[in-house]
Amino acid sequence: MLRGIAETTGTPLKKLIEIAGEFTKFFKHANRDPAAKLENFTVQDAEMILYIGCHDFHRIANGLPIELQVYQPWYFAVAFPKVSKAPLRVQPYVRKSIKLFPGIRAATTRAEQQRIVWRNWKRRERTRSTR
Repeated sequence: MLRGIAETTGTPLKKLIEIAGEFTKFFKHANRDPAAKLENFTVQDAEMILYIGCHDFHRIANGLPIELQVYQPWYFAVAFPKVSKAPLRVQPYVRKSIKLFPGIRAATTRAEQQRIVWRNWKRRERTRSTR
């Protein structure tokens, strides 16, 4: 599975395995040192881990709750600074995700991104319910 995620996210498989191993060990043994801190854990790492969780949940449950339906396209819309930097097979998803949330790429803060996502998602849901 990590191979598919490595391709999807554009992260080299070796690096993804390293990251996953480091974080897994830390969280698995957190009870040994509750005051320990994970120094190298970035926002991007957290976002990727959440994406992996969404991916796993979808495979297991054969569907996603609304929150994860929103998270996945948001992740694709912001994870790659340029569409061309995404793996070739992922680029159509990145483009589609960017179109779902007009203005998301110009947002300078997470709060601004969240407003864009929820405003567009609500508009999309209203449009669906009136059909």
